[in-house]
Amino acid sequence: MSPSVRVGAKANFDRGDYRQNLGSRWSRYDRYPFQSSWFNVHIGNNNSNNWRWQRGWNSYPSYWSWRPAVWTSFNPWFSWNWNSPYRYAYGDNIYYRDNYVYYGEQRYAPATVYYTQASDIARAVPTTVDADAIDWMPLGVFAVVSSDPSKSNTISLQLAISKEGIIAGTYYDETDDISRPLEGMVDQKTQRAAWGFADGKDQDVIFETGIYNLTLEESSLLIHFGPEETQAFTLLRLEQPADAR
Repeated sequence: MSPSVRVGAKANFDRGDYRQNLGSRWSRYDRYPFQSSWFNVHIGNNNSNNWRWQRGWNSYPSYWSWRPAVWTSFNPWFSWNWNSPYRYAYGDNIYYRDNYVYYGEQRYAPATVYYTQASDIARAVPTTVDADAIDWMPLGVFAVVSSDPSKSNTISLQLAISKEGIIAGTYYDETDDISRPLEGMVDQKTQRAAWGFADGKDQDVIFETGIYNLTLEESSLLIHFGPEETQAFTLLRLEQPADAR
């Protein structure tokens, strides 16, 4: 079976309107996700073993997780000596054609191999790290926006990264008020960042982007729904709540 790939369509939305509508829905303090009291409730209502990376996040300043990251902060954080960021613009300089992934005009890998690479990165989380001793840098909160006008666009991602390159965070479906833990890694060589669900469900679903994309106001994200289906989404950074400024 050939992979089903939908990569390249641009989401048609107004960023200002989107943020304004979201702010209206989250107007009350207690409705804003990813702040300390929110983590108390949502992690407390779930299996804490699935949320091992996030257990101490409720001790940070209330809107810590909303803080954006900047590219220049990564080298002193990782000590990996990245000279410059790699650009991962899905549907632009990285695209799918005839079941292959292309970087520019260069054929890079079969689509199924590209999925396996992303899955391997996401599953490379070290098992010997003490979760309670890790330092975290917040990457911010992002809306996952589909180019399909029938989609309601109520999914948001909260992400943070450790000095070891571990990515952790939260997948939040606002419609059903469902939060799920995320974990993955950033690959030092390629700067590909990939993560999946940490609750033991939907293990074939992998989220992928470049780590540089997570410093931008707007970028792109791939979601692999297993090796046979991949879709591109717009990744829109959400501004910190007014109370946090």
